Amino acid sequence: GVRSNEGNSMHFGRVFGGKTLASDLFVHRCVNVLVHAAIVQLVGVIATLLFSPRQQYQKTSSSKSQIQQQKKFEEHSQQLSILTKYLAQLLFAFHPVHVESVANVANRPHLLALLFNATIIDPNVPLVAVAVLATTGLLSSETAIFQYPAIVLTMTAIRYRELRDPNPQQQNGKFESEGLESKQSRPPILEAIMSVLPRFVLLVAISFTYLSLRHYYDTLSIPNGLIRPAENPFYDKLDKGQWTTARRAVNYSYILSLHILKSLGIELIGFSHEYGYDCIPEIRIQNPKLDGRGDGDGGAEVWMMDMRLLLPLSLVIIFLVTTVWCWFGWGLTINPRKYDLKENFQSTKQFEKNAVNCNEARTERLLYLSVFLSWMVTLFPISGILKVGTFVADRIAMASTFGTCIFGGRLLSSFLIGNTGRNDIKISNGDCTTRALAENTSKTKIIKIIPLLYMLQNQFARRTHRRAAEWMDSATLLKSSLKSCPRSIKSIWK
Repeated sequence: GVRSNEGNSMHFGRVFGGKTLASDLFVHRCVNVLVHAAIVQLVGVIATLLFSPRQQYQKTSSSKSQIQQQKKFEEHSQQLSILTKYLAQLLFAFHPVHVESVANVANRPHLLALLFNATIIDPNVPLVAVAVLATTGLLSSETAIFQYPAIVLTMTAIRYRELRDPNPQQQNGKFESEGLESKQSRPPILEAIMSVLPRFVLLVAISFTYLSLRHYYDTLSIPNGLIRPAENPFYDKLDKGQWTTARRAVNYSYILSLHILKSLGIELIGFSHEYGYDCIPEIRIQNPKLDGRGDGDGGAEVWMMDMRLLLPLSLVIIFLVTTVWCWFGWGLTINPRKYDLKENFQSTKQFEKNAVNCNEARTERLLYLSVFLSWMVTLFPISGILKVGTFVADRIAMASTFGTCIFGGRLLSSFLIGNTGRNDIKISNGDCTTRALAENTSKTKIIKIIPLLYMLQNQFARRTHRRAAEWMDSATLLKSSLKSCPRSIKSIWK
């Protein structure tokens, strides 16, 4: 059955005042639940920092209508930020992929690593605290090192947001009363990078020290004898000459795509405590007759015969389309023919200001895309590049959900009440101007909320509850594993 005391976890006291409080397993799971709840709060904090309310800057001589428009803009931005925070927290709290990490005591290191690393994302955390928390997270779980790119890029995005949209307490005379222009000589993105550079250097130093010590004590790689084909059937096929590099890339692209979907809350192969032998059949690049496994006299390549290859291909296409949109926006361009740049000084200044606005909006979109992708980098251990004992595991996707839930909350909040801001701009007669606030009637909001509630209840809460119930008993847990992996020798043996 499932080991009730997995790993070398400590035995908590079971008796208080002469009464038994709970079993060891129950206490350990309660600790995991508390750690997960703390991460939920951090998700809300980072979502608020990453998508902080925007400010519009008007001259003191602004008209009454402009002041009212500014007030309406700021109220909407505040509502959008608050809704983003709570939706991100709900998505993270109910995410079904977290059940294994919380219910399985042995996976607490993954929770602790994410907890400590998420705490240092705020660029205002003191450097000493960053050093202590980053080291503690790395000592909790070695997978914490793959979260460092996401930490640095998220820090940079938060600082960039602060520089572009400072609140009154942050301005201190550094920013002008309107527009995006700063009195600083460097652009906001460069200023943001220079601001977090000491933290980046610190994390690099910690990583280098950690890897050097692992190498010195010869614990940097996993011995082959500890990797069992029943747990990771793909790990040694290249070494044994059974695979080419291309075949390895194709098969692991599918494995990586499955984890990306897990991070997004989409489960294609079903939940299982043990994904192992024949749980995911190998994707063959060529016809068996061509590579010596068949008894025929030849065959043709069948690259697209396995429909599973459409999954990584689709994700690549989505990434390319998103990148193009982040670069160009909704066809954003500045038409210089509208401005008399040679004779009219005011027209030239307006052209330059609109060009700056559009360029900063593009920078922000690309930066947010980089932040999202950096959280996907936490899936690197199962990309097939490193030799690891893990094949498919929900716990590996745990860290990536930190980013997907934040951006998912932003996407859902924008869907519910509309998005606005200087990064949400359109071309109007050659100008790069702010899009007007979307008016949402009560009827429209209700129509939007119904599918959102259905998704949260059906796709997240219900699946999470069912998966948690399976973890309450060994028989139900192994039964669910056999449904997803009928030929898993570990589940059958147990």
